[in-house]
Amino acid sequence: MTAPLLVAEAIRVALPDRAGKRLFRRAPMLPILHGVDLTVGRGEAVGIVGESGSGKTTLGRALLRLIEPAGGRIIFDGHDITHAPETALRPLRARMQMVFQNPLSSLNPRRTILASVAAPLRARGERDPRPRAIVALERAGLSAALAGRYPHQLSGGQRQRVGIARAIVTEPAFILADEIVSGLDVTTQAQILDLLRALRRDLGLALAFITHDLSVVRVLCERVVVMRQGVIVEQGDCAEVFAAPQHPYTRRLIDAVPLPEIDDAWLDAPEEE
Repeated sequence: MTAPLLVAEAIRVALPDRAGKRLFRRAPMLPILHGVDLTVGRGEAVGIVGESGSGKTTLGRALLRLIEPAGGRIIFDGHDITHAPETALRPLRARMQMVFQNPLSSLNPRRTILASVAAPLRARGERDPRPRAIVALERAGLSAALAGRYPHQLSGGQRQRVGIARAIVTEPAFILADEIVSGLDVTTQAQILDLLRALRRDLGLALAFITHDLSVVRVLCERVVVMRQGVIVEQGDCAEVFAAPQHPYTRRLIDAVPLPEIDDAWLDAPEEE
């Protein structure tokens, strides 16, 4: 049996509680995650769902060591990265990437699209990253003719494709996508999901997809993890969880969101201009 790509064991995270901060006193720490276990296999897509405040984004950032865990252990591709210093993490960063919810705020408005996509390669010392950046843009469904444009000159869907191109340019094994279709119209959502499915197939990517939209998880993911108040209350194969949810919270989530039958025609909508 192949070893999983990512393993999180008993992850605990506490963040400063700004609401409780007092003058000249450090803000008290507020527990966010309470001993979360999660495994992502190589090439697997796992949906992480839950309402606002459930801890799903905090978990995602902890997995990538963008947040320091207060306890537990994180193993990525056989390396214990739980408390690894940045010098030890740097060689692994190329293999574990993130696509952010708001592409406009995550892209430098003063950089061209090409410069933004090439930035991770340039940071690694690559002298001329432009050819690989162009390939990444095209893989993300963007014409090379857009390379000289700036973020404000693109549509929301195009900007999200730039974020995806920037994530795949380093040829990662794992991508964390945090609510990346939540601000898009239904047609553009379908196109982005279709792109992610194609990239997973062609590049062998593992994906952790954070969302509050269960219908999106059913389209994209093999397995779903349901979070509430900083813990995982249910997880399993998507088809099984949607057909027979075991936890009352999962049942409420499913009952609250229509889950129509989805076929490939929904994902074959015309490309946005």
